[in-house]
Amino acid sequence: MVTWENDKVTQENDKVTLENDKNDQIKQENDQVTLKYDKVTQENDQVTQENDKVAQENDQVAQENDQVTQENDKVTQENDQVTLENDQVTLENDKVTQENDMVALEHDQVTQENDQVTRENDKVTQENAQVTLENDELTQENDMVALEHDQVTQENDQVTRENDKVTLANDQVTQENDQVTLENDQATQENDKVA
Repeated sequence: MVTWENDKVTQENDKVTLENDKNDQIKQENDQVTLKYDKVTQENDQVTQENDKVAQENDQVAQENDQVTQENDKVTQENDQVTLENDQVTLENDKVTQENDMVALEHDQVTQENDQVTRENDKVTQENAQVTLENDELTQENDMVALEHDQVTQENDQVTRENDKVTLANDQVTQENDQVTLENDQATQENDKVA
């Protein structure tokens, strides 16, 4: 009778050992999920840093555009003033007209410079549009990373629930083992008395 009970305890202990092995397997899977989550977090931080860098570059380009616009406005005002002065000088004498021709040549130079600035502004505008497209792509990538984070979190929650179930089962088996041990001790005492 005692041998049968001991065999039963041994079987239950083997069952607990299998459950514990399964628990170790779940823990390893949990560790792998945690590593994946850490990697995704690092990638997200990298994307955030790149976004910050692009934003700083955009701010710099915007400041440069404002500076160029101010310089263009100043040149335009100067050109208007010179034109008024040229008209007045033309009425006064031919000599001033010749001088105005020289000023006109200078105006042509300024106009060419303005055209160059305009072309550069157009180029900067195109670059800004490209940066905006890249920002949109980075935003989409961030959204994908966020979805992956949510999925990993859900998987972690599921593993935690499974671990809790296994822990409850282990506690139940431990209580049953304690009960069997107590019964074995009682049976041993009775056997000692009979002996």
